Amino acid sequence: MKLGILSQDINLYSTSRLYETAKKRGHETQVVSYLRCYMNIAKANPRIFFRGDELSFDSVIPRIAATWTFYGAAVVLSLIHISEPTRPLYISYAV
Repeated sequence: MKLGILSQDINLYSTSRLYETAKKRGHETQVVSYLRCYMNIAKANPRIFFRGDELSFDSVIPRIAATWTFYGAAVVLSLIHISEPTRPLYISYAV
């Protein structure tokens, strides 16, 4: 499974533990700084990029800081909208 962890920094304890555990379980895992993502909001083909590469995940774990909630939520919602209808994107929500 291609797993994306949206976080500001892989060196944060919770992010590094999520990353290590996912790798141990055999998932293809990438930590993405949602603040460095940029979105192409075209009507026909919306896409999200990180460091010049287009993002595509099976599941996403958002680790959004309170100060960046608005932009982080926009990235998560964009990932949901660009997922294929036949293969929905699974998002982990915290309470």
